[in-house]
Amino acid sequence: METQEKTDERVTVTEIVEDLKQKVFRGEYTPGDRLREADICSQYHVSRTPVREAFRLLQNEGILEYIPRCGVQVASLTLEELHQSQVIRGMLEGLSARLAASYMDEEGIEGLRRINQQIKEVEIYNELGELDAQFHGLIARYSHNPMLEDFIWQIHNRTGIIRYTLPYNKERTENSLKEHKDIIHALELHDEELAEKYTQIHFKMSLKALEEKMNDYLSQQKEAKKRRKRK
Repeated sequence: METQEKTDERVTVTEIVEDLKQKVFRGEYTPGDRLREADICSQYHVSRTPVREAFRLLQNEGILEYIPRCGVQVASLTLEELHQSQVIRGMLEGLSARLAASYMDEEGIEGLRRINQQIKEVEIYNELGELDAQFHGLIARYSHNPMLEDFIWQIHNRTGIIRYTLPYNKERTENSLKEHKDIIHALELHDEELAEKYTQIHFKMSLKALEEKMNDYLSQQKEAKKRRKRK
């Protein structure tokens, strides 16, 4: 145990949190997967203390959840929770775009265009969610409101799990790119109302697509469960 404690400083709690988060977002851990404390300790060569702290922080972000008699596992998201979180996110992102319109500069516009181009060219589906987060995160940064930016990231993390679980929809991605261009155009014009309007439209369309995919996913899971029972 003494030797184990000496290894704690090699990997920080923050590093464990970020690595586990990326593994969830890449689909290495999926909703409902149990994370055993001993396995994580062994994986990062640390004692239980930093792992427990990492679990606590990830539970606060909604990425992990504690289930009595089951332990810590990757959080699942219901259709109702998805709807509620996306409605809130749409409102916050709209406000973020409105505020950012006043501060947006040429560097910010170029950054948004660059990210949108990366989304268009991406070949690995799991990277789409991260790029989309970067796009809206950059807008939030230009809002000059750190608290608003933090709230937006928290909701993104909570819904990020289901985004990486649901099947890819090429048509929705293409429409999303067009909606992003509208938002960029409004920001470039420094038009606060238009930036907010286009952003809210974007999230309404995203919510509709997510709910459709979520319904399909839940139906497939239900059928798979029935087949397992019949066997």
